[in-house]
Amino acid sequence: MVVELQSTLNLVIVVFASLTAFLGIIVVNTLFRNKLKELFSDAQFFIFFFLVFGYSLYALGEVTWFLILNLFQIYSIGSMPDIYWVSGTVLMLLPLIALSRRLYRTDSHYRNPFPLLVFGAVLLLVALFSVSLIKGSFLDYYYAGIGALILVASIPLFIFYRMLQSSGSFEANLVYLFFSNICFLLSQFLYTYIVPREIYGSLGVLADSMYALGYFLSAFAFLMLLIKFYSSSRKQVVA
Repeated sequence: MVVELQSTLNLVIVVFASLTAFLGIIVVNTLFRNKLKELFSDAQFFIFFFLVFGYSLYALGEVTWFLILNLFQIYSIGSMPDIYWVSGTVLMLLPLIALSRRLYRTDSHYRNPFPLLVFGAVLLLVALFSVSLIKGSFLDYYYAGIGALILVASIPLFIFYRMLQSSGSFEANLVYLFFSNICFLLSQFLYTYIVPREIYGSLGVLADSMYALGYFLSAFAFLMLLIKFYSSSRKQVVA
């Protein structure tokens, strides 16, 4: 029963991951349309491009892992999926930092970022400590650390959501990525616990459910971006 549920959840994960990668590619392609590029500043354009490209690479890593595991029944650390995951997470983190910095600078009611930095430091230490308990590999430390940093860097998307929504900014649709990052990090914490113990059970189901929800929210964020892009492009044509 549990094995069947695990297989089903793995399939659901790869479906949503594929959808994330597919919609991400469409978003990146749409960004290069001349009419749409006029709606972005240079900074905005590069933030959106690398952010969406990063999430797409991360999702492709999930798809690659699924295919390798099911076709060849093997997986080794440092293989092709890790190349996608490592490069994807770097491209996810850097644009989020740039975007968060811009949000804090443009906020008319200046908010002190110090509490966010403190929370980020604590979360990073907790993530790294959890890996040290299982004596994880370098990549285990990397995924735990960068997962925590990505979540912290995306928190301003939630903090400034009302401001972004009221101004009609494209960035307002990225708030779903904040929730997806929560799901990804929670899933990583759960797998840090269950993998060394070679168990699955209810915790494994919860971990995979979090991964599936994370990819669903990422895909939904890209879908909302596309809707916003096409809506803005039509308004510009009419004008």
